Amino acid sequence: MLRKDINIAKALYGGRYYNVKVHITFDDDGVLHITGNCKGCSSQISNMLDDDDIIPGNGITMAQVLRFKLIWERWHLNDMRAGDQVQEAAVREWRVDHPRYEYDEVCMYLAEQGLLIHDGYRYGTKWLKEEVPAEVLNFIFNTLPGEGDSFCQMSEADLLHLLATEDFNLEVI
Repeated sequence: MLRKDINIAKALYGGRYYNVKVHITFDDDGVLHITGNCKGCSSQISNMLDDDDIIPGNGITMAQVLRFKLIWERWHLNDMRAGDQVQEAAVREWRVDHPRYEYDEVCMYLAEQGLLIHDGYRYGTKWLKEEVPAEVLNFIFNTLPGEGDSFCQMSEADLLHLLATEDFNLEVI
């Protein structure tokens, strides 16, 4: 499990700036969890990063804050997708003009696109998991400054080379 805490920005609220802190975990099942805290409110507060009146945290650029916000909204709880990748891509396109998610409206849209049932799966019948791309994990755990773990991605060839060296010891605990 990877964990990280980041002071991502300061947001203006009621004429005063407050720290926006985020807590991130990437669990052993490959699920990304992101929660935030600002002015005593804790939960899904990515909207605090919408405002033009934010100041990036130390060592963080505005571009990184905005990229993090998009990652938060796209990848948080990546094991709770109502559709497969094709259906989810269509829903994301639909949401550009329909910011409020309404299940029945989404189903009608998907049906119009011929995607309500895709590859034998009917949208919304169970939660599906979508793998978080390595570049997302690298950005969160290696690029953004904060307290916590780092993400290391090793190619299969590098791993096999490491395992083949005499100096490699694997201790099972």
